[in-house]
Amino acid sequence: MDKEERENEYRVTTLTDRLYFNRKIPLSREYNIEAKASRFPTLYLTSKEVADSAIGQFEIYTTPIQMATVVASVYDNKIVFPTLIKGEEPIEVKYKFLNSLDNLKYLQRAMYLVTSSSEGTARKSFC
Repeated sequence: MDKEERENEYRVTTLTDRLYFNRKIPLSREYNIEAKASRFPTLYLTSKEVADSAIGQFEIYTTPIQMATVVASVYDNKIVFPTLIKGEEPIEVKYKFLNSLDNLKYLQRAMYLVTSSSEGTARKSFC
């Protein structure tokens, strides 16, 4: 299955490609610093593996920088990589995180509720 066929069948891979999974994250242009690549599976045997990957239950390997990029992207609806060098501008990728504002608002609300709702699975971590 080539990249286009994979993206048509499994839309989550489009998002992971945009978020720089499976490639190094640029942190500084001036000093040529990159974060190690996080890994999101690119070959699947079943649809269940795709679903499990999307919620972090399959073979996902991420770095803290990668997860900070994901959370910031959901917040701002744009891909911006953090910078570790004082005074250097963050590196921004030229496309939006999600093309559908309805989906973005739904995801933002879900991230809020998981930490704030009395039934949120991450709420206990912040109490």
